[in-house]
Amino acid sequence: MVKIAHCTDFSENAKKALEGMLFNFWSFDIAIDILHLVEDDFEESLAKLELLKNELMTIHGTRFIFKTYIFRENQRDSLIEQLNSREYFGLLVGLDGPKRKSGIGSFLQSLYDFYLGNMTIVPLIHEIKIENKGLVALAYENIEALSTLVMVSDYMNFHFSKLTVLIKIEKNLNEKEVKAIRDILSSLLPAAKYELLIQNRVNISNSLLNLLKAENLDYCILFKDDFFDNYFYNHLKVKPAESEFSQRIARINTYKEKIKEDLNSVVRLTLRQE
Repeated sequence: MVKIAHCTDFSENAKKALEGMLFNFWSFDIAIDILHLVEDDFEESLAKLELLKNELMTIHGTRFIFKTYIFRENQRDSLIEQLNSREYFGLLVGLDGPKRKSGIGSFLQSLYDFYLGNMTIVPLIHEIKIENKGLVALAYENIEALSTLVMVSDYMNFHFSKLTVLIKIEKNLNEKEVKAIRDILSSLLPAAKYELLIQNRVNISNSLLNLLKAENLDYCILFKDDFFDNYFYNHLKVKPAESEFSQRIARINTYKEKIKEDLNSVVRLTLRQE
């Protein structure tokens, strides 16, 4: 069993984010920790958190394990410390954004700056469906990070994921190097359908934006401290505050250890044994 953390502000966006995750993970062996950072009345927030937990347990029974944690505003560092110490498989953030509009926000910026693990940001418009379209993006110098996809291989197979794999290069790759990338993907995701795109830095921004608009993607998998991770973070920061908050990002990283040759040693998101 793996643990996933969910940061909620009790907004409609947070509700939809959690609903989407529970639907997409309904047959996987996971436990969910629900965390809330109090920004108004503590007792009221505590009651809302308890009500949310009871509603989830009534709906889902013992299929998922739910725990709740509440932090006062002056305990923000403690919240980040818990996220970094509990070895969460991923973090689901469902926030409306400042005044329900776009903008990085102080809490979300804290997560980007100080949270060391995986992060998923899900927007209100995230659709609940079985088949998913995903974008995997990274720079060629970080190509070994592709091996972390083995962590979610069962998830991708279960949801019939169709992937676009975008690789940023500084110089052209030869046929042997391109074949090596395809071999990695085929070994990690033998059942997945994917399209491999290799592009240089000059063309990457326009191509990426066009891809995001045209493909109606359900998620993007990024890698911590990679070119695309920084690209999306900067995009969040400069996006006009009056626009809607609608990002969906899944960050996968290997901050604790490099993926070993023995892929069986990697913690995976696996299907529940019914």
